[in-house]
Formats: sequence, C-alpha cells, structure tokens
Amino acid sequence: MKALSLFFGIIVIIAFGFFYGAFAWGWVMYKFWYWFILPVFTTLPELTVIQCVGLMMSINLLKSFPAQIIDNKYVNETASSMLQLMAPALMLLIGWLVKIIIIH
Repeated sequence: MKALSLFFGIIVIIAFGFFYGAFAWGWVMYKFWYWFILPVFTTLPELTVIQCVGLMMSINLLKSFPAQIIDNKYVNETASSMLQLMAPALMLLIGWLVKIIIIH
C-alpha cells in the first residue's frame, strides 16, 4: 500500500511539473505575442492562452537536447531545478523590461 501511494505521488508530481511548464511557457508566449509580434505584424491572428500552450509544446518537440552526458557528481540538481522553475518568470520579466524601456 505504501509503495502504491509513493507511485501515485510521483505520478502527481510529474504531471504537475508537466502542466506547470506547459502553461508557464504558454503564458510567456501569449504575452510576447501581444507585446512584440502583433504590433509589428497586424494581420496575424490573435491567439488564446491555450493556443499558445499548444504552440510552445509544438516548438519544444523541435528542440534538440545536448548529446554530451555530464556525470551526476558535477551537476547541481537544486540549482538546475530552481532555474527550470524560475526560467519562465525571468523570461517574462526580461520581455517586460524590453517592452517598457526600449519600445515605449
């Protein structure tokens, strides 16, 4: 019973991470679409958040992963995990600063 609970707990954590990543990057794409792309290319369609989530998931399918494998003793897992969690917020902050300082 304990092993089953652990298994379902791991599945829930993985699912939460997947949905967080998809929706966080989709939200960044949604904001960037309206901040940077639509003002320049006015004939493009307006996108919803769900469409941006799907677009970002499609783009992620085309990304390549590094072929070099780094030994685990040289990888800081805590810093890597925090960076993955903070990356969408940092990208949104950088985009907002660009929008405020450079464009306006």
